[in-house]
Amino acid sequence: MLKQKFYIVIVLVLTLAFSTKALASLTFSSAAITGTTASTIDVGSGNALSLQTTNGGNIITGSGNVGIGITPTNKLTVSGTSNFTGHMAIGPTALVDSGGIYPNMLDIEDTLSISSNGAAIAIYTIYDPTINGLDYFGTDSNVTIPITNNKNISQVIGNNNNVISNGSGNITVSMEGGDFAAYQSGTGSVTSLRGINAEAVNEGSLSIAEQSSIVARVYNTKVGSTITNIYGLRIRDIVSNAGTFTNTYGIYIGDVSIGTQTNYPFSLYSSDANSYNYFAGNVGVGVTAPSQKLEVNGGVRLNTVTAKPTCDVTVRGTLWTAQGGAGVADTAEICRKGAADTYSWVTIY
Repeated sequence: MLKQKFYIVIVLVLTLAFSTKALASLTFSSAAITGTTASTIDVGSGNALSLQTTNGGNIITGSGNVGIGITPTNKLTVSGTSNFTGHMAIGPTALVDSGGIYPNMLDIEDTLSISSNGAAIAIYTIYDPTINGLDYFGTDSNVTIPITNNKNISQVIGNNNNVISNGSGNITVSMEGGDFAAYQSGTGSVTSLRGINAEAVNEGSLSIAEQSSIVARVYNTKVGSTITNIYGLRIRDIVSNAGTFTNTYGIYIGDVSIGTQTNYPFSLYSSDANSYNYFAGNVGVGVTAPSQKLEVNGGVRLNTVTAKPTCDVTVRGTLWTAQGGAGVADTAEICRKGAADTYSWVTIY
C-alpha cells in the first residue's frame, strides 16, 4: 500500500512538470512561462536567482525594458555599480572582438553620451603588479578609416573636447577644454615625464597640405567683450620647492632640418609684420650664456633692401646700410639727434 502511494506522488509531480499549470497570473509549461498581469518571482532574502541555458543558448528579454534595482525607463536601467569583465559593443554593426586584439574593449557604433550632475566622470586603468613591461593607458582613443573606404571625409578627430557655459554665473578660477597632467609620486625612476605628447604621423603616400603636431587658436566673437590678456601659447612659471634642475628650457626646438626640404627650415617664424618680439633677458646668437642684452658670436650683417625710413624719434639710433650698384660703393648711416634737437641720417662711410 505504501509503495502504491509513493508511485501516485511521482505521477503527480511529473504531471505538474510536463503539463500546463496556472499559478496566480503565471502559466508554466514545458516551452514557456507566460503571464497575464505584472508578476514577481521572489526567492527569499539572501537567495540567488539564476537564469542559465544549456550549450550557450541565448537569453532574450523581448521588447520590454529591464531594470536592475530600479523601475526601468530605457532598455536597460541600472541603479548601483556595474562591472563588465569582457567586451561591450553598442550599436547593431559595432565591432565584436571575441577576446582577440582588444578583449575588454567598449565599441560604440554611434555617439555615446555620458552626463553627470556636477560630478567627475572617471576612467581608471588598473595596474597589474604581476606583469612587467605593460603599457597602461587611461584612455586610448582611435578613429580608424578602413582601407576599403573611397569616400571623401571632412574631418577625422580622435578626441573632440568641448566645455560650454551658457549660464549667468561666474567661473572664478578657470574654464578649460582639457586638463592634462602627469604625476609621479613614487620612488622609482621615470625616463620622461610629459603632461602632453602630441604627434602627427604620416605613413601613407598621399599629399598633405599641412602637418602639425599642435594647433592652437583663440576665438573672440562677442561684440563689446573685453579680454585683458590673450595667449596663443603660454608657458607658466615653473613651480618648485625642492630638487635640482640640470637644464631648463622654456621652449626647446629640436632638429627641424632633417630630410629633403625644398625651402629653408625655420625653428621660429612670426608672420605678423605688425607684431613685436620681446625678450626680458639677454639674447645670445651662437652664445649659450650671453652677458649683454644682445651678444653675437660671429658677424652681424645689415642687408637692407627696403626703403630707408625718415630719421625721427622713433628711428633714432638705427643703423642703415645700402648696397651700391656696379661701380658704386656701399654706404652706412646712423640716425641721430643733433644739438639743435633735430634728427638726421649721418654717414659713417
